[in-house]
Amino acid sequence: MITTPVSATREHLEEAFSQGEANMNLEGFHPETDPLYLALKADVLDGKINFDEAIDAAVLSVSRKRRNPAA
Repeated sequence: MITTPVSATREHLEEAFSQGEANMNLEGFHPETDPLYLALKADVLDGKINFDEAIDAAVLSVSRKRRNPAA
């Protein structure tokens, strides 16, 4: 499980997201075009949810789409 230190500042979180996005872009994924990713990122940066909650929400969304591709 990846955890965000309680003391992580918005600046640290923004840098972590930036590095993660750069790595994903190198792999051919473009999270900055995904509305769910952008919403979860905003919620983490605003302190509404923590990083683990964002991961859980993303995994749940992907799982639902795989079970019901027409949705």
